[in-house]
Amino acid sequence: ARRGNFDMGCSDLAPLAPYLRAIMDRLQNNGKRRELIFDVGANNGQDADTIMGVFHKAVGMCEGYGTSFTAISIEPSPGIFCELEKLVERKGWGPPEQEILRLNIGMSDTVGHFEFEDPGNEGGKLVNVVDGNTTNGQHKLPLMSFEEFKKISTCQVSKDHSKRQIVPTYTMDELVSSLEKIKEVTSVNVKDEILLLKVDAEGHDEFVIKGAKNLLANKRIVFVLFEIKYNKQLLKTTEFLDTHDYQCFIIHPTCLIPIHYKDWWYDHLDKLDYWWANAICGVQGSPSLSMLFKMYHSDSDFLIAHDLIMDGTSSTD
Repeated sequence: ARRGNFDMGCSDLAPLAPYLRAIMDRLQNNGKRRELIFDVGANNGQDADTIMGVFHKAVGMCEGYGTSFTAISIEPSPGIFCELEKLVERKGWGPPEQEILRLNIGMSDTVGHFEFEDPGNEGGKLVNVVDGNTTNGQHKLPLMSFEEFKKISTCQVSKDHSKRQIVPTYTMDELVSSLEKIKEVTSVNVKDEILLLKVDAEGHDEFVIKGAKNLLANKRIVFVLFEIKYNKQLLKTTEFLDTHDYQCFIIHPTCLIPIHYKDWWYDHLDKLDYWWANAICGVQGSPSLSMLFKMYHSDSDFLIAHDLIMDGTSSTD
């Protein structure tokens, strides 16, 4: 969409997925560990369909050369979560070729219970904290047990489904730590790398990403993909990611546009317009980010800008 900003077309996970798969296979330890893909704001499964179609596991005689992966699709709306469950059942996704966990929870920078405004479509969002982190740093959600995991992994929409629901809400740091400690969940463990954290949280993306501060600080997340709706949100999110040495790009149909609150900022981004786009971020100077940039621009003159951008050189120098 375009309202005083870039004309972004409609570029999100779908055009990037084949590149991310190539990076996973070529650079991520040659299949020696599992890769995780978090789909936060899964809706009824559009991105899950892309993920499961592109990131299938190698089987048969090629099994020893493939990279294992687990997709974790997260959707807070009970009704839409049930639609996601129906898609998984219809597609027949499951081991050994594919592993997908589905969780009916909210995600934010606070652990607790949130009120979720649920219009019954992709416009649902977290609106209020019912209870969150207490002052002593403890949270009001009990440590996730296997019983709780099974509960939040099950379609439970009721006939008197309200427009406002109370949903258990986690941070990325807390969720990953919890899943690692549940021995029955064998498809997530402490050695796994997170290839992608994809966030589409209807304006709440900034807070979901801030809830991953420990994972980002430890460089356990290779790429972060998030939705942009407002310039203010874009500024805050990229500024936060920069503190953890993540470099961000707005995804244009023909190029990746570098974005940085100081080095790569553009005058029209100071306007308070509503607009829509997506951004992809990776660790500054990493082989994975460099490879993504080169593949995305392999048929474009923009490739000549690789060294300038990857060196972190200011656009104003």
